[in-house]
Amino acid sequence: MADTPIKPLLHTLLCINALYLIAGASYSQEVASSQSTIKMAESAVHWYKPLAGGPLKLLVILAADNANEVDELAQRLDMVANVIQTPARDVWHRPPSESDQVNSLTNRHLGLTNKYDCILIGKVAWDVIPNGERELIIKHVELGAGLVYVSPYLQDATSSKTNSTTVKFNELFHGSDNLGLYRTVYARTAYAFSQLVHYRDRLVTSDLPALPRELYRQSPLFLSSRTLGKGRIIALDYDDTGVIGLNIPALIPFVDTDHYNALTKQIVPARRDLWLFGLTMAVLHSSNRYSTSQVSFLIKSVVPTPLVDRNIVTPRHLREMNPRQFYRYRLSDAEYYVVPPRADESLKTFHYRIRSSFNKTIVAKNIEITEQDKINFKLPLLEEGHYLLDGFYLDKHGKVINSGNTSIQVVSVSKIRDCKISLADLRDNGYSDCELVLSQRLADNQHV
Repeated sequence: MADTPIKPLLHTLLCINALYLIAGASYSQEVASSQSTIKMAESAVHWYKPLAGGPLKLLVILAADNANEVDELAQRLDMVANVIQTPARDVWHRPPSESDQVNSLTNRHLGLTNKYDCILIGKVAWDVIPNGERELIIKHVELGAGLVYVSPYLQDATSSKTNSTTVKFNELFHGSDNLGLYRTVYARTAYAFSQLVHYRDRLVTSDLPALPRELYRQSPLFLSSRTLGKGRIIALDYDDTGVIGLNIPALIPFVDTDHYNALTKQIVPARRDLWLFGLTMAVLHSSNRYSTSQVSFLIKSVVPTPLVDRNIVTPRHLREMNPRQFYRYRLSDAEYYVVPPRADESLKTFHYRIRSSFNKTIVAKNIEITEQDKINFKLPLLEEGHYLLDGFYLDKHGKVINSGNTSIQVVSVSKIRDCKISLADLRDNGYSDCELVLSQRLADNQHV
């Protein structure tokens, strides 16, 4: 048993909470004319802006209430976008007042004379889109455009009239990851910190423990990818279109923060940035503009790393997105490297940075790409926690050619597993008895 001061701890927590409130105030929305824009906090990450090859041309289809998410994406991706806004996820237009306006806009944007790098659909039901417009979308893909569909679903998959639509829908968006994007893009990227779980098979959800559906709705990621004609189709399915409520995002997973503690609610803006990164990578991989010079972080030093806890029971066919872990006391031995492709003479600079889980930049450096076979850099001494490692290949003008991302977790070795404090027994002088739970027995010459 030991006496532990409580008032300083409570004071620190209050100060941290106040800082989050101040940080949250810097994220605001402004409306100019009919176009909504987003002012991002200074920690916003500009992943692919500006692009060396110029902006991507996108066609975005989403509900009008989510139109500001297009601006959020544009904060991170060099793009120009035509936007088709629907009244809701399950409604294409409300007749008769909106019919002419929506049809005119749709015909103008979906005409085959338009050339798009990617068509992005944000949680609008496939069978809500009129058949003629669906055929035009598919035709664009066959001609070379990419198609990224976030949480694809059918509004009415039970009607006999939609049998052919259902078959075509499943063929397009519920197939396997034929392009191998999970392995090459998402397995070790920042998604590892975003608390998503990758399912290789939709039938595996029947193996989940007896939990209320809404409790694990936020975590799944079903990833489908395939080619169609000259184009590519990528589906990022977060299984969240069954959620009924306001403020359901269109381009990122739905997270009901009521199920989480106060600290997790404060982390959500940082995770939102990670989810937008995942969407950005899908858009780039779907388009024919994607560079093959992707940054891949390779670990040079073989250092002891924490073992995975095998006591955590998970369903079969389920793959956790786990970041690489390092013991804090061995960080000085941990070294990463990247191998710039020699054939790509446009690569002039490698920029890397290490960020905390709250988007605070810890390290940022530029390294000139010359004749070296690989670029090495060591990890600095970091506190326990999650960190994000970003790398960018830049051209001579400092424009992004490509990038890569990975997650790391620093683990401290501590013999103290838990500290139990009863606030009910808090004394007037700010002290209370606490019980320390140790991970292993103390030696005769050790004490707490």
